[in-house]
Amino acid sequence: MTNDRLKAGRLKAGLTQNQAAEALGVSQSYLSQLEMGQRPVTPELARAATALYRLSATALPIPEPPTEGHVVDAAQLARELAGLGYPGFGHLRPCKANPAAVVLEALLQNTESLVQRHARFLQMRELLGEDEQLIVRNL
Repeated sequence: MTNDRLKAGRLKAGLTQNQAAEALGVSQSYLSQLEMGQRPVTPELARAATALYRLSATALPIPEPPTEGHVVDAAQLARELAGLGYPGFGHLRPCKANPAAVVLEALLQNTESLVQRHARFLQMRELLGEDEQLIVRNL
């Protein structure tokens, strides 16, 4: 969340800096520094401000790209998908997150799964020879 978006959200919500700072659990001077871009908006504060100002989830920051070897927390991803209203996840307690980040994470997870399946396919082909019918049945 940018400093401009933070300030615009507060103004749209009709809150003074004092009211918003109290609701967010920070000092008025700290909120002022955030809004002027003198301090970075933390992801935790961005989530709190998004809820307080009733902003769209797209106002939430997109996390840094995962590093190699990053393990996805499947339970967290499922709660984030529930928060976006995806069918099949309605029974879970939803978690608010930036929709773009959730979809990208789900796609990355699916891509990794496909890469693993392809690697397994190649291993089986090497072990079993060219009999692809046998390979496909064992996948």
